[in-house]
Amino acid sequence: MKDARKRTRALERRDKNKRELDEAKNFFEAQIYELRAWLNEDSNSPYVIESEREEWIAKCSEEEDWLDMDGWEAGLQEFKTRGKFLSKQFDIYKNRLSHYEARKTEVPEALDVLKKLKDELPEMVEKKPWISEEEQKDVFDRIDEAWTWIEEKVIEQNSLELFEEPVLDLAEVSKKVKKAADLFKKVSKKKKPKDKKSKDTKKEEESKDEGDG
Repeated sequence: MKDARKRTRALERRDKNKRELDEAKNFFEAQIYELRAWLNEDSNSPYVIESEREEWIAKCSEEEDWLDMDGWEAGLQEFKTRGKFLSKQFDIYKNRLSHYEARKTEVPEALDVLKKLKDELPEMVEKKPWISEEEQKDVFDRIDEAWTWIEEKVIEQNSLELFEEPVLDLAEVSKKVKKAADLFKKVSKKKKPKDKKSKDTKKEEESKDEGDG
C-alpha cells in the first residue's frame, strides 16, 4: 500500500512537471510568433525604432532556431526565462500603442469633467450661499491644479516620439480628476446651517409666554 502511494505521487509529480513544461514551451513559442507578427505589422512601426525592430525580428528568428534545434532537451526554467524575456519586450511595445489610443479619449474626457465642475461651481454657490469663500477657493484650486497638471503633461507627452516611453500617467489623470470631483461633491452637499437663537432671545420668548399665560 505504501509503495503504491509513492508510485501514485511520483506519477502525479511527473504529470505536473510535464504540464508545466508544455505550458512554458507553448508560451515561449507563442511569444516568438506574436512578437514577430506584431513587429512586421506596418501600423505598429511608429512605436518601434526601425533598427530596433529589425534587431527583435532577428532575435525572434534566433529563438525559433534554438527551439527547433536545442529546445527539445531544455528544461522548465529555460523556457520560462526565454518566454519572459520576449514577453517583457512585447509588453513595452504594446503599452506604447495602447497608451496612445487611450490618451486620445481619456485626456479630453478628463478635461471635459473638470470644465463642467468649474462651470457648475458658480451655480452651486448661488444656490447655496452658505458655502464659504474658503470652501469655494478649495474647490476651484483643486480643479485648477488638476487642469494645469494635465495640460503640462500633455505638452511634455506631445514632445516625444511614439517610440519613446509615455510620460503622461493616465492613472494619475483619473486620480486627480476624481479628487476634484469628490471635493466638489462634498462641498455641494453642505447643508444650510440651522438658525440658532440666542439664550437672551429664548428667555424673552419664554417670559413672554409665561406672561401671556
